[in-house]
Amino acid sequence: MAYKDLALQKQQIQRAIDSLQAQNKNKASTIEELKNNPYAAADLAATLGYIHQGEVLIILPELWKDASQAKNDEVSTPILAGESTGLPDPLIRIMSAITGILAFLAIQLFHYKPIEQSRKRIKIENQTELS
Repeated sequence: MAYKDLALQKQQIQRAIDSLQAQNKNKASTIEELKNNPYAAADLAATLGYIHQGEVLIILPELWKDASQAKNDEVSTPILAGESTGLPDPLIRIMSAITGILAFLAIQLFHYKPIEQSRKRIKIENQTELS
């Protein structure tokens, strides 16, 4: 029995060594990629939450990353109700009012039909005075 236990331990140790070697190989290739490719470094930094000054990092919910997880009747939108677009609410209200007025005027313009008027020509004839 000791021989079987020893063989089992040897297999477990070998699997652990293989796993550690694979991890080491992956990490070494990642290091080389980071040294040689600035875009890879930027991508990795972004996954860690680092961004350049002036950039905006948008983190989407996990549900949005895999569309197959979405339910058929569920609609995903990038801006949820109650979230801010960054503009002040009074400005949004003014912009929506202007948009509504312009839409109304456009509809009225498309319904406008000019009225045809007949052109009347009046001929002025030389009239002789009766004396």
